[in-house]
Parts: sequence; C-alpha cells; structure tokens
Amino acid sequence: MLSTDFSKLPVVDLASIAKDSDVQNILLLCKIILYIAVFCPDNEKYIHAIQTQLLPQQQEYMVLSIDLFIGRICTESQTEKDNNPSGSYVDNGTYRSQSELSRVSKEKEELETQN
Repeated sequence: MLSTDFSKLPVVDLASIAKDSDVQNILLLCKIILYIAVFCPDNEKYIHAIQTQLLPQQQEYMVLSIDLFIGRICTESQTEKDNNPSGSYVDNGTYRSQSELSRVSKEKEELETQN
C-alpha cells in the first residue's frame, strides 16, 4: 500500500478524456500512473522495466516527469503544512517520496554516467 494521501494528487477529468481526448488530462493520468508504479511496494519490477526497456533519453524524460510530479505534490503539501501552524499535519507520503526521489535521481545519474 502506498503511504501517499491520494487526496493530494491532482484530479483528472476523465470525462474530458473520454469525450474530447483531452491531451492535458491524458498526460496527467499517465503521470499519476507512473508515480503509483514507481512508489508501490513492487516498484522494483517497474523501475527495472523502465531502465531496461526504454532508451536513455526516454528514461530521462520519465525521471523528469516523476521529479516534477513529486515536486508538485511536495509543494502542495508544504503549503498545507505552512497553513497549519499547529504542526499536527504530517504527510508520510511526502517523506517517503523525497527518499524515493533521491534514490531515483541517483539511479538516473548512474545511467547517465554509463551512457
């Protein structure tokens, strides 16, 4: 199970995808799916697939997309923490995401070095 509060994830307008093939919402849905795959308990198999089946440029794009998406979630979480001076708000998903982000960034650097 993910330790992420899914209410922190952006809302995807599935109706606009179905009706209008809305590209922005399709991309957002893909980013959410990618985020879930990379941070799920069985993430090793998905990360391995990304590393072995995609070209280096595609891998870079994936890592960048994940970084930006996590940054967006972390920024929204930090804003919520800043607006809650009692300090009672704790988002465990954010902390895990930052450590996972660090790990994925290191893997990205290793891949760049190899290529």
